[in-house]
Amino acid sequence: PYILRQERLSCIDGFKLDEPKTKKAMEFLSSLDMNEVLIITDEVTNEMYLATRNIPRVDVIETSEIDPYSLIGFKNTLITKPALEKIEAWLA
Repeated sequence: PYILRQERLSCIDGFKLDEPKTKKAMEFLSSLDMNEVLIITDEVTNEMYLATRNIPRVDVIETSEIDPYSLIGFKNTLITKPALEKIEAWLA
């Protein structure tokens, strides 16, 4: 499932990479038509970090690292469902 909000905020079920390959991460982001994106997840795995660290204008952070500067610094924000649930719990 893919939810789009004002063409800037998207939610997906999860962002998992089996291997730390930049090519795999780029293919995934290309399939979503995103090239400048902040990815928010409940846990940044080593595979995620290694696969995205060399992609320009792409960053992966955990929910605890969210700040306004990061949110407005990217054209798109991609959030995983577990991360969104954490945020909702904080706000409840």
